Amino acid sequence: MIYQHSENRRLRIKQLILLFLPFIVLVAVFLNFQINRLISQVMVTQSNAFSSFIQEIDIDTLDQHDIKEIQSLYTSGTKLALIRPSPRLKIYWQNFEQADELDAIIQSLRVSSETSEYGKSASGYWIANQIKQGSGNYWFVEHYPKALFDDLRVGTASVWLGIIILFLFLLYLAYRIILVYIAKPIRVIDEGLQRVLEDDFTFEYYGTQFKDVDHLGRTVTSLKDKLVESRKDLVSSEQRLSILLDHLNLGVVLISPDHRIELFNPEAQNLLQFDQSTIGRTYETTIQSYVLVDMISRVIEESKGLSDEIEIFLPKQKYIDVNIIPFDDLNQFQKTGQSVLVLLYDISKIIKLETIRSEFVANASHELRTPVTAIKGFAETLQDGALKQPEMAEKFVKIIANESVRLEKLIHDILELSRVEKRSEPLHHEAFDVIQSVEDIIEFLSVKAKVRNIQIHTYYGQPQIIMHSDSGRIKQILINLLDNAITYSGLGKQIEIRVHQDMSHVYFSIKDNGVGIPYEDQKRIFERFYRVDKGRSRNSGGTGLGLSIVKNLVNLLEGSIELVSEPDQGTQFSLTLPLDGK
Repeated sequence: MIYQHSENRRLRIKQLILLFLPFIVLVAVFLNFQINRLISQVMVTQSNAFSSFIQEIDIDTLDQHDIKEIQSLYTSGTKLALIRPSPRLKIYWQNFEQADELDAIIQSLRVSSETSEYGKSASGYWIANQIKQGSGNYWFVEHYPKALFDDLRVGTASVWLGIIILFLFLLYLAYRIILVYIAKPIRVIDEGLQRVLEDDFTFEYYGTQFKDVDHLGRTVTSLKDKLVESRKDLVSSEQRLSILLDHLNLGVVLISPDHRIELFNPEAQNLLQFDQSTIGRTYETTIQSYVLVDMISRVIEESKGLSDEIEIFLPKQKYIDVNIIPFDDLNQFQKTGQSVLVLLYDISKIIKLETIRSEFVANASHELRTPVTAIKGFAETLQDGALKQPEMAEKFVKIIANESVRLEKLIHDILELSRVEKRSEPLHHEAFDVIQSVEDIIEFLSVKAKVRNIQIHTYYGQPQIIMHSDSGRIKQILINLLDNAITYSGLGKQIEIRVHQDMSHVYFSIKDNGVGIPYEDQKRIFERFYRVDKGRSRNSGGTGLGLSIVKNLVNLLEGSIELVSEPDQGTQFSLTLPLDGK
């Protein structure tokens, strides 16, 4: 900063020198002119007085006495001459030491049409006045040495120099006054503007007694305040836009007129596998989907929007709904080219859901067709005469009853799964004892366990676990898991139920040592209508929807469920639920 001030000071000094240099030259010319003018005035005044004296003398009768009397009127060193240049040169008398000086003067007088002439020679100044006597025209020449006017020149120069110095001093004083009272406030305003240009908005103007400068200062301050407000609005808009883009589940990519990627949001980064180095690179070399690159290129070439559903593999298969919009890019209110906005919406879940729904309809139709077909077939058989055979009729009626129960259970599970997925029924939170609920479930399924000679062992981490959640939904989950363990573990097997809690969650584990689940089936075990052993599942009365209902109920309660199974070793379901469901 000090160096900058020093540079500014030197710059101002140079400017002053450049400003006053022409002025000094003009002053020197003016001084020389004024001195010469003063010398000529003195010479003319004195010469006129002497010429008047000479005119009273008869030139034709001029003698040595008259000449001496005339010379006595002048200072020593003054050269005099009385001549008649024309028609024939006649010098009545002269005391010039060098004839060439007088010759030069005579040449000037011969061409003169004035009655008085003056000039400068190598050794001094001369003046000549015309004297008319009779029919002749005479010239009286006076030549003064330079030394005679040196004192006059010095004195005059001193006076004028003093005046000029005083003028310069007053000019400098005025400059300082202007600098302090006018230029300094303007410099303050200029520095404030520079700070504003550098995004420093701390500039304040406090005013002076000069209205014009004050008006300028207030204008700059007002401009600064408006700029601050505009900057705040811009920052606020940018923040809102950034928040919107960051949390939008729509991928947004902005491509500049020169095909470079200018902006993208996190969703686009996730869909197209972008990173920070993507900014500034061309879309042709960055986007790894040929179909998407081709769509963007077509939009740029045709200047027309385009939308389509495409399939990409980045890094896994995804289905994307793509909308590409071209628009004119404006820079400083001038059209600089056409940019492209790419909007990407991941519809993979929608496609998957549509596939699942389609499969669900097909599976539900198939599952419903089996009991309905059985009921219809045996009913028709009874109508055709089987009623007349009591044993056969009783057998068919039992089959119809069993298939009706199976059909009722299937419809119930389908409706229950639909209600859980839609979350159409609210959760009913209440405080209840988890251990007591587990004991009630074991008691509820004890008959089925005894029939299959299955022993159930319980292990509780605490004597009492109070949970605040929907007890009915939790019982529904545990009944499904325990019923599956009893149904599929095999005769004479063991089932372990473990329950414990920590500060925030309750942990359940239901483990059997049955046949287990093959590895290839474990990923699909929670899908609708999926059965590991389809024939065995139907024979046991299963609908294929139990674990799907369990999975959706666990999600509804904001918990998690995991499966660990080894073929021929057994299966374990681990369930984690929040201690406080609120």
